[in-house]
Amino acid sequence: MQNKKQNLGAFTLCRVTLCRVTLALLLAGVSQTILADEETAADDGIAQTIETSEISETSETGAFDMPSGTAPVVVVTSSRHSKDDALINDFISLEEVATAPGSVTELLADQPGLTVNGQPGLFQTLSIRGLARQRVHAYINGMRITSERRAGVAASFVDPLLLSGAEVTQGPASTYYGSGAIAGSIHLMTRQEDSPWFHVGFNSDGNEWVTAAGTGNERYAASIAYRERNNGETVTGDPKNNHFSQHSLFYIRHFEFGDYNLDWQLIESSGDDIGKDNSRFPDSRITSYPEEKHLLTQLTLTTNADWVARLYFHDQSLITQDIRPANRINRVNTDSLDIGFAFENQWQQGDFKGLYGFDYFGRRGVKSFETETSLQTQLSTGFSALDDGEENEAAVFATVNRDFESWSIHGGLRANYQSQKSAVSNSISDDYTTYFLTAKKPLGQFDLSFSYGTGFRFASLSERLFTGTTGRGQTIGNANLKPEESKAYDLGITYSEDAYRVDFHRFFTDVENFIERVSVDDDTRTYRNVTNGEIDGWQYQVAFFPSSQLTVELSGQEISGEDNLGNPLADIPAKRHQISFMYEQENWSGQMTYGRRSKKTEVGGGEIPLESANIASLKFNYKFSNDWTMQVGIENLADEKYFNSADDLGTLATGREFSISVYSN
Repeated sequence: MQNKKQNLGAFTLCRVTLCRVTLALLLAGVSQTILADEETAADDGIAQTIETSEISETSETGAFDMPSGTAPVVVVTSSRHSKDDALINDFISLEEVATAPGSVTELLADQPGLTVNGQPGLFQTLSIRGLARQRVHAYINGMRITSERRAGVAASFVDPLLLSGAEVTQGPASTYYGSGAIAGSIHLMTRQEDSPWFHVGFNSDGNEWVTAAGTGNERYAASIAYRERNNGETVTGDPKNNHFSQHSLFYIRHFEFGDYNLDWQLIESSGDDIGKDNSRFPDSRITSYPEEKHLLTQLTLTTNADWVARLYFHDQSLITQDIRPANRINRVNTDSLDIGFAFENQWQQGDFKGLYGFDYFGRRGVKSFETETSLQTQLSTGFSALDDGEENEAAVFATVNRDFESWSIHGGLRANYQSQKSAVSNSISDDYTTYFLTAKKPLGQFDLSFSYGTGFRFASLSERLFTGTTGRGQTIGNANLKPEESKAYDLGITYSEDAYRVDFHRFFTDVENFIERVSVDDDTRTYRNVTNGEIDGWQYQVAFFPSSQLTVELSGQEISGEDNLGNPLADIPAKRHQISFMYEQENWSGQMTYGRRSKKTEVGGGEIPLESANIASLKFNYKFSNDWTMQVGIENLADEKYFNSADDLGTLATGREFSISVYSN
């Protein structure tokens, strides 16, 4: 056992050394790139820019137009399948995050259909239409992000100041994105400016500071951010275990070889002493993540013939520490290497067109080694909670689109295969085929759409093969889990004219073989296919434009879900409505948002009832020169006492908090 522990330490040291060497080479390369590009950038730029007209085209699929004052966003490596008419995406600008300390999760949670889920803190995740955890896919510049955390993927290791926007897909997206996208997918896009920029900000809760800067031109972009905070307080003054420090770095380089365009990018991030905020702190349990590291790199090759190929690697490690005062300390070191490859091409035959392609996603060296130390005897024991886990997922897919005189149809098919194993388990394999069909019809200023699709989710490596300690206690994997299967329906109605726009969706989702974590005793949990479930709901978004300076937006959602015995499903959000007023002048702008969250009385496993809450915020921007802007903001304006999710280990929200930031573009 001691040899295994030493081997794991050596393996981790090699990863850290690799990160340091890579960064050293990167920084050296950046300086050389800047000198070289000053001579060549003017004649040899290949960056692709999404102009305002293209963003408006995206909004025809469900997202609202961005304000006219928003600068073009440079996106060279955008989301996958962005050229296909069949996929309905909403592009959400992260400009609000980029001008004040905050998180991507909190901003996206205000969008219809999206809600914060799980315990608060840096690692809090999102649900989409009442489905959460491993049922939501996350991507950064087309790279799939995974996590061994049972709460799901939180792409929080990239600072929000390094992002330009997010593309959100709601509904049965598994036809495009494979296992685990039953709810939908979130694609984060990095900020790639063609000129220097700088940002510094402060938030009163936890004395949070953030500093970020970047630069670039037509051939490269580079940016870096550092964020640090102490423990904050709830609205009642109780301490929250949400301290952390984190830096993240992004670099991309563009090359052109005749008809071929090649992009190479690197993302590096390191977080230290990340507190896990839950109600057990500090008396019975102190959970934290002493270290989190990520290193991602990707090569993307495109041609004028409209095909794209990408190859990427994601090396990550996470240390989880669970202290039970006067009893013991459990420490889990988790490491993994993810590998992804994708190829897709456009096709057209007469009036029919679409995409076809191949996806591969693999995981190698997935290891979790746990050490338990008694606080009475100071003796330590160690064991492998997951030993050399491996996963392979491959798929072929194709889509078809056909426009008629007054309506259009869109369809797709995806065949998937997956295998999993570890050093101490036999290989487990699954296969599944999904499909979808969408019909769209314009009626004057109305656009109608109806979609039906199937989805699926294979059990994750941790759900099947992990046995060890998590932030909630002891967890035992189950190798006999069946895939989750879903059928989803969506009816969409959009109405547009010059003065306002309305977008409404009614949706239903049936899920079979729900994989849920269930309690064996007070401190031990495992996974089972516990039930089948039905989720139905509606969401809307309305935008009014009374004048060129004033915009009024309303949005809301209501979702319900129950299993085949009539019991409430977990992760179903409370009913919510929100209104926002935005006023803009030449050198200043203001925004006030008010949200009403209703009571939640029907709760699933691991949840508590929620009281209604009135949540308001205020932000003001002042541009004091052509290049510099200051923003001040107030969150939880009324100092409302509420929980932001129904998780039974969640803590009360932060009280009234103030922020100020100064930034240049």
